[in-house]
Amino acid sequence: MKVFLAFLYFFGSILLPVGLLLLLALVAPPRFLVEEEALKAMQGPPGSWRGILPQAQAKASFSYAGALAGISGKQGGGTIRVLLFEGEKGAREAFERYSEQAAQGSGVHQSKGPGYHAYGIDEKGIQGRVELVGRLILHAEGPDAGLLERMIVDSGVVLRNPKANWMSNMFSLAYLPYMIMGCLLYAGLQLRIWNRVGSWAAAVAAKPGVEPVSEAELRRRLLAINQEDVPFQVVEKRGGKLEATWRLADAKWAGIMSLNKVSELRVIQLRPCEERKVCRALDIGKSVRATADGLEMGFSLSGFFFRGIIFGQWEYEIQYGFTFRDGKLRFEKVYEYKFNHEELKRPIVEVITSSGWEYRPVLFISKVLGG
Repeated sequence: MKVFLAFLYFFGSILLPVGLLLLLALVAPPRFLVEEEALKAMQGPPGSWRGILPQAQAKASFSYAGALAGISGKQGGGTIRVLLFEGEKGAREAFERYSEQAAQGSGVHQSKGPGYHAYGIDEKGIQGRVELVGRLILHAEGPDAGLLERMIVDSGVVLRNPKANWMSNMFSLAYLPYMIMGCLLYAGLQLRIWNRVGSWAAAVAAKPGVEPVSEAELRRRLLAINQEDVPFQVVEKRGGKLEATWRLADAKWAGIMSLNKVSELRVIQLRPCEERKVCRALDIGKSVRATADGLEMGFSLSGFFFRGIIFGQWEYEIQYGFTFRDGKLRFEKVYEYKFNHEELKRPIVEVITSSGWEYRPVLFISKVLGG
């Protein structure tokens, strides 16, 4: 039950703020309202465009797939474009395509929200903004954000919504630093809470009625595990840590025109605390696989690294290949391993809890992060 509640909190702490942001975006009043009379004029001849982009020069029509009409113009060193679609659904579908095309080359300099896409292209020294307003797509590009706002406001096809508020603008570049700061603060808080919740769910209490031994005695007992028939080794490390290491596989072999290497390692890092009679435990997994292919003259390297809490893990793998042994080339089993995390964990937990100490898995050893 504890594990279920821990996972419920982990996923909830991520999904809840994301859902809240989406909800705020859905209920937020739009920043702009459509000027309906201007939409009729857009579909007429150039002579009827007088009220559309009134501050712009060199106005011209342009086309885009699915659009009924399109008008562009130059204003104050920038460019403003307006596209009209038959319905709001068509405008929404085109907005995704159009905004992605407009922002090409901006890389990470982008801010997106429902009906909003801002970007910056440093190489060209321009900023851009694409907004979806009803059946309209407005696209402004210029040297600064202030000009973009003015061009959209002066476009003649939209009006400022008097009911717009901070929720209407929360995905804009002006609010981006606050969004990032809020996310970082929330993530920092959650790291500590996740560590505490994970430890609470996976902790194993000391056996009742057992007098806690000293830290030195606990270390001696943990190192004494090496004398038992166990598939791992406990060693002391710098900084007062102990590590129980299980080397699952460490093999090299030849395939058909290829050379292969695999290394699989599982570690439980232990940090006893004399004051609280608690032994913190961090699960670590390391895997490295390399292949050199002679036919394609290629080399591939893959692997993973994991640190945290393992609630359960089972693995089995077998590999055959060519090996050189006794001067002969043989095709045989090069490695085989079975791994059950419980087999690594059980003897260690037994020693710790039988010594009157609590076994407490953590996501992070650092006390700053709640370890």
